Amino acid sequence: MKKNTTEILIVGAGPAGLTLASLLTQFNVPFIIIDQKSVLSAQMKACMLSSRSLEIFSDLGLLPRALQLGQVVNAFEVYRDKKLAVSLDYQSVQTRFPFNLHLGQPYTEKILLENLIAKNQAVLWEHTLLNFEQTEDEVIASVLFAQKTKKIR
Repeated sequence: MKKNTTEILIVGAGPAGLTLASLLTQFNVPFIIIDQKSVLSAQMKACMLSSRSLEIFSDLGLLPRALQLGQVVNAFEVYRDKKLAVSLDYQSVQTRFPFNLHLGQPYTEKILLENLIAKNQAVLWEHTLLNFEQTEDEVIASVLFAQKTKKIR
């Protein structure tokens, strides 16, 4: 594959983009991942991994690290006017992991990025997708980096 060419361009190195990149790496599928930020998120945006996310982390071999950093949540309750309005016991969910994991987004991203780095994959930081165009033969993404536009085909 030539420089600045790819079959898959992932735009965004948040939890979803980093997870997709990790899955593609596991199956030896080449990709380029870009993000307009210069580093991982420091803010707590999302804070819970669902049982399905835990299954994916397990398949990627990342669950032990996530469990080390997070806190297992076995149930969920919502109160309204001091009365129980909603109650959910995760033990009743049919899954390999009948619980959620309280793990802030910065930690989730860190685990996923460390996995990519260990597999010699890199995020292209400070790269902003400007637009893309579809031709008969390809999609061409215009990406801004260091005040210059480059094309990724």
